[in-house]
Amino acid sequence: VIEGFVRWAAVAVDNGMDGVELHGAHGYLIHQSFTPSRNRRTDRWGEPLFFVTTLARRVREAIGPDKVMGFRISADDYRSAESGGLGHEGLCRVASEVIGTGLFDYLNHSEGMGGADYARAIGSYRYPLGEYLPLARNLRKAIGAAVPVVGVGRIATPDMAEQALVDDDCDLVGMTRAQIADPDLVRKLERREGHRIRVCTGANQGCIDRARLGITCIQNPEVGEENRFKALDVPITERKRVLVVGGGPAGMKAAEIAARRGHEVTLAEAGPRLGGRFAMVRDLGAASNLLSVLSWIEQELALLDVDVLMNTAVDEDFVADFRPDSVVLATGSAPSADLEAPTDGSVPVMSTDDAVVGKFDGFEFAVEGARSLVVDIRATYETALVIESLARRGSSVTVSTPFLHFGMGMGTGRSTHLNDYLRLLPTLGVEVLPSTRLTRIAEGRVHLDDVYSGRSLAETYDFVVAGVSPKPQDGLYPLLRQTVPTVLVGDAVAPRTALEAIREGDRAGRAV
Repeated sequence: VIEGFVRWAAVAVDNGMDGVELHGAHGYLIHQSFTPSRNRRTDRWGEPLFFVTTLARRVREAIGPDKVMGFRISADDYRSAESGGLGHEGLCRVASEVIGTGLFDYLNHSEGMGGADYARAIGSYRYPLGEYLPLARNLRKAIGAAVPVVGVGRIATPDMAEQALVDDDCDLVGMTRAQIADPDLVRKLERREGHRIRVCTGANQGCIDRARLGITCIQNPEVGEENRFKALDVPITERKRVLVVGGGPAGMKAAEIAARRGHEVTLAEAGPRLGGRFAMVRDLGAASNLLSVLSWIEQELALLDVDVLMNTAVDEDFVADFRPDSVVLATGSAPSADLEAPTDGSVPVMSTDDAVVGKFDGFEFAVEGARSLVVDIRATYETALVIESLARRGSSVTVSTPFLHFGMGMGTGRSTHLNDYLRLLPTLGVEVLPSTRLTRIAEGRVHLDDVYSGRSLAETYDFVVAGVSPKPQDGLYPLLRQTVPTVLVGDAVAPRTALEAIREGDRAGRAV
């Protein structure tokens, strides 16, 4: 095993890397070697630091004295001594001894033992910015500032990074997700355009939550597709008059990119504000951080002189009078309460939008103390946020889903949001009924069947929330495409998430 480490380190530096980092965090092999519950050997390899120091000496010999070698450690493993962990203090001692070998040039850090701990180590918008800087400061003290320490953990802005350096929390700053969201972060600072930096929201949907599929970014669809997008991004040969219909994420992004390429762009939105259904996160607690996705694009629209028309309904006559060269149709979707099951109306059934705002048929309804059923067909971030919102507002929530477990549409097994919800829902008193479907509503009772056994359950609820897909609003498309080049994007194609909507809007803007 050590020889494998050595060979790959040599391959790295032989092919132009300035150095390597030994990954002693996240419960991987090096981390296991000095963790009491994982290393149970009784020979010399059972000594907590024997493996890592032996490995470090071998790697250093292989790469030579002039190459950089760093060490990464979990600053906290979230395990008590009683459960075989080391905790923050124990890991500070390990860091001191490892750096004390004199073999390393810097110390990096993260948190946890991997698995479900990634939800905390790579925290979403539910976690504070810069949460782990105090741990980095303690690591720095433990090693006597002998080598530079890298501070990490939701350091989203240059100001926060600068303050961490000023406060001696660390000597270097890791801003991974920040530079996924905006790879031009440093360049914008150099140009004195810090206000135009696209700040990471902690959405996690495009990066860590789909890491096994190849990462992207909810705000920056170029990530992972740089070559393909570059091929689309050819200089325009003719400045066109572009009409974007719909001011949700897809329409906003299409308008931004088309204007950035040099076209004359008008964005028409039927409502009083931009953002479409995505703007409803303003009422969803910590998820309101996602509004910065919209505010950044809105700022760019102003800087790019996009003509934004609010409260403007677009029909065939409007388009005929406007005489555009190209139309991007981003008319979004309308909420639905269609559960495709018979009901006698004895229990109100509402859309997820109604549930968020607390209104049904135009009237406010009581959430606190009410017993609600969310029929979660989509099993996505959206329905999870609605469920959380209802529970936090005092409703006793039951979730029925046809899937094997909650949140099947929320990313891969390492999904930070899914792990958060699996911990959170029990604390909020939410009951989850997996593998169930609603078959009918009759005489004030909701009938649920197990999709495998067929066993039936009939319960009473004050209201039911239909966690189903909204309906695409694409009626203009077949009319407009006959007279003007028109492309359909976002939920008007098929209701999904803001990630897909922004991605399609970006491509539409590049293709004009």
